Amino acid sequence: MTFLRQNLLLSYVGYVRYGMVLLCALATLYMQLHNRKAIMDCVNRMLKSRNILQMNINNDNRSHKRVIWCIMAKCLTILLQFLWIIFLILNDKASKRFWYLLTLLYVQYCQLILMTTLNSLYYGNWVIALITQELNHKLLDILKQLKFVTYHRTGYHKYRYQYLCHQLEQVLQQHWQVYKLSGIFMHLYSWQIVCFLTFVIIECLTQIFIMYFVAVDILLGNHDLRHGTAGTVASVRRCHKDGIDVLNHKEESKTGAVVINPYAMLYVFGIIWDMFLIILMIDEMRSSFTKTRFILSSGVWVKSLLSTANQLLDKCVSVICFCLACLLTFRKRLRRWWIDKEVTTRTELEL
Repeated sequence: MTFLRQNLLLSYVGYVRYGMVLLCALATLYMQLHNRKAIMDCVNRMLKSRNILQMNINNDNRSHKRVIWCIMAKCLTILLQFLWIIFLILNDKASKRFWYLLTLLYVQYCQLILMTTLNSLYYGNWVIALITQELNHKLLDILKQLKFVTYHRTGYHKYRYQYLCHQLEQVLQQHWQVYKLSGIFMHLYSWQIVCFLTFVIIECLTQIFIMYFVAVDILLGNHDLRHGTAGTVASVRRCHKDGIDVLNHKEESKTGAVVINPYAMLYVFGIIWDMFLIILMIDEMRSSFTKTRFILSSGVWVKSLLSTANQLLDKCVSVICFCLACLLTFRKRLRRWWIDKEVTTRTELEL
């Protein structure tokens, strides 16, 4: 980056930027290696929950389109973040300087570490959100069935009611396990999210800083060309070069340099878009759990178990069961009285 090598202040900006990127990448690698066992356990538990629920998103067109959209959005962010290093290699004569090219590739490798880690977090939250949505669908389906199935003490409805209650208990247990899994997963990636946010802030501030000083440099250079003075440009740039470099810079400014670099803007848009996707997926996972809590706290239990139809049917069945119990008791007592009478008659005849 030729512009950052003009003077000491701009060089410090470049050094701070590369140092922060390297520090964030090292911290991400350390956390990834330190928590690799826990992360693998979380991923295995996600896949196990998905297999238990027997999720099949390929049959749903809306889910299929959403999968394609999520993958294409992440691919777009990766392509946009590669534009900046391609621009530097092509326009900053990096191919002729081996160590400079090696430094650029190493910094890009650090950025790939951050992006890969965020991709794991992104798809992990996405799987958790899908599992939670599937549990919400099952929960609503069970509660709708309970609304039309009353509690019968005998018969088919009794076993149907017990089966639905057992299914409801399993769904609630799975929801609690997924909720704990999401908390563990987010805790494992918390510091890595902080590293990525630091990287985004540093990159945005660096690009804004470069954009501002390029604009000031070009404007002051054009002003000095009109008035024939070179001292203002030299004082603003604070460089220790001779007058030939200043004149070369003025000749470059005559050609009309672009203040806003489109490659830099696309690069910044890519990292901000990546951060936005992560926040969006975390919010979707949170909204799925919020929907589950809303279902459980909105009175669906009371509506499903204590509806008017269920109460009437339960009363009718209770009356019928009571009558049947009375008849059975009367039959047993009548039979016992008849047996006692026969025994008494036989005893009298024998005597």
